[in-house]
Formats: sequence, structure tokens, C-alpha cells
Amino acid sequence: RFNFAESLYYSEQYEKAAQQYGEVRDSNIDNRLQEDAAQGAVLAYEAHLAQLEQKGELTMPAMPKAGVPGPFDPQDIPEIVLALQGAYDHFVGIVPDSEQSPTMMYLAGEIAQRYYHFEEAERRFVQVLDEHCDENVAINAGTAILDSYSAREDLENVKVWSEQLAERGGGEGDEATKFAGELKALGNAVRFKEATLLYEAEEFEAAADRFVALVDQAPDDPNADRALNNAAACYENIGRFSSASHTYRRIYTDYPDSEFADDALFQIADSYYN
Repeated sequence: RFNFAESLYYSEQYEKAAQQYGEVRDSNIDNRLQEDAAQGAVLAYEAHLAQLEQKGELTMPAMPKAGVPGPFDPQDIPEIVLALQGAYDHFVGIVPDSEQSPTMMYLAGEIAQRYYHFEEAERRFVQVLDEHCDENVAINAGTAILDSYSAREDLENVKVWSEQLAERGGGEGDEATKFAGELKALGNAVRFKEATLLYEAEEFEAAADRFVALVDQAPDDPNADRALNNAAACYENIGRFSSASHTYRRIYTDYPDSEFADDALFQIADSYYN
């Protein structure tokens, strides 16, 4: 039966091959070929989906991320795509210690996320983080979680998860170092966005505190000079001209190459005048 599945696969009858591999994989007669059949089922379903996409008979949705338009209501997952997800799960269940299992765990979660089944996807990605945090696939899982919240503009959970992932660590070597830097930058970007929303809502004192705190915590952040400029404007709006002057001075002193530096020098004088 395994050889029959192989014959179907190499004659490009992928769906039939996947079904035959599945029968070998799930048989209780003998387990000699179980791992090979489990892998064959995955490869056959992947090839079959690629065929369908090439023919225009199936289009897998893109992974949601910031800037991708919603709504993000859960969509029905086609049976053939669920079959691939099941093949991933079967493989992991049979050979959890395989080098391929972490990637298959991630890909199974990716299918759920593509169709906006966010709770299921997050559960699967967290399992990858819990069981394979020291591998680079954990970076993919963490990024997917962050992207799911970014797409839905859930700033609070983006911040929570960026902090959690930073604490967990993740990946190995240069990729781990790069990911840690990206998490720090993302956390700062979220804080800047939260402060900006407060500013737009005319909650100037709270906004100023957020902007200044961001710069104190991350003086090298690309938005640091802009955050100080916004904070100073907030102080001006509530009549705290001394604080505004001090904040403008920080721009001119600490970020002399900033686009705001020249104007900040003028604003210092204006704040003292006020």
C-alpha cells in the first residue's frame, strides 16, 4: 500500500496519494512505515494544494498583519486545507521528536490564522513557544501572534505579547538577537501610538507623561525626538511652560540633528516668554 501511495505521488495524483499514505500511517498492522507515510501524507497534501492554487481553484488567504484590511470574522476552512492541517497534526503526534515537527506545528497554526481562527491559532503558536522556544520557528510563532493583534489594532495585547516574548527569549544565534531588537522596537512603537491617541483625545498631561517615559526608557528609539516634541506641545496646551521649555531643550541638546531641533530652539524662547 505504501508503494501504491508512492506511485500515485510520483504520477502527480496527489490527493489520492495522500489518502493512501494516511491509511498506511493509521494502520495498526505494522508501524515500520508509519513515519514515512505520515511525512508522505503531508507532502502529498501540500503538493495537491499547490496544484489547486496554480489552477486557480483555491486561494489561501494571506496571513493577517498590520495594514491588511479587515473584517477578521472567522471563515470556513476548506476540507482539503483541513486535511493538510490534520496531516501536520498526525505527523507531530507520531514523531514529536522529529526535526520537522516544530515547523509542522507552526504551519498547522498558520492555517488557522489564515482563516481568522485566532484563538485556535494562538493556542497552537503558544505550544510551539512552550516546546521549542530555543529554535528559530519560535520566532515565527511569536511574530504570528503579534501580527494577529496588530491586524486587529489591539494595542494592549501587542504590548503584552511583545513584553512576554522578550522575557521568554526565542530562537538562536543572530536570529534571536535580531528578534529581540524587533520586539523592543515594537514595544516602543506601541507606547508611542498609545501616547499619540491620548494626545489626539486632548488628554495632554497623560500623553506628555507617556511620551517622556518612552524617551527616558529608550533614548535611542527612532521616535524619541518626535516624542519629546509632542510632549512639549502637550505641556504648552496645559500651560506648563517651564516643562515645555525643558523638554524642547532636550531635543536641541540630545538630538541636534533632529528635524525638530531648530524649531525647538525657538520654542524654548517662546516658552520662557509665556
